Amino acid sequence: MIYEVDIHSRKKLLPMFKNMNHTMILSCLQGHMGTAWVDNLENPTVAQIIVGIFVFYAGDPNAMGAEDLLCNIPENILAIVNTEEWKKRIETIHEGRSDKFQRYAFKKNDKDLNRDYLVSLLANLPEVYELKKIDASIAYESSFQQLSEDFTS
Repeated sequence: MIYEVDIHSRKKLLPMFKNMNHTMILSCLQGHMGTAWVDNLENPTVAQIIVGIFVFYAGDPNAMGAEDLLCNIPENILAIVNTEEWKKRIETIHEGRSDKFQRYAFKKNDKDLNRDYLVSLLANLPEVYELKKIDASIAYESSFQQLSEDFTS
């Protein structure tokens, strides 16, 4: 059996997700977005976070509640895990119904930003294009919503 974790209790899941550095996980655990599920509300051994089209798993992939959590996902969702054990467990539970692909994380440190490279891209941008900062009016345009459900969900 699995249980939804209320917004005020999500912070106690932080240790389970300590090795997963995703803004969406932290936002969920802070109670800002998404849902969190566990196998036991008082002493969870496995946890699931769903935010938009992403699902994250942490804890013991062999715990009794892991299979229930792995079956608790909507269609067309991207599962993000950080261990081979979790990958194998997902492949076993969803055999023949999933596709694997490499996903790359965004770097969050401005020291990783190569400003010279960005300036060279801008210098070569055709005049018919315009570079704009994404503001609320752009973010709510339907074309932007369709472009990247990941960012807007």
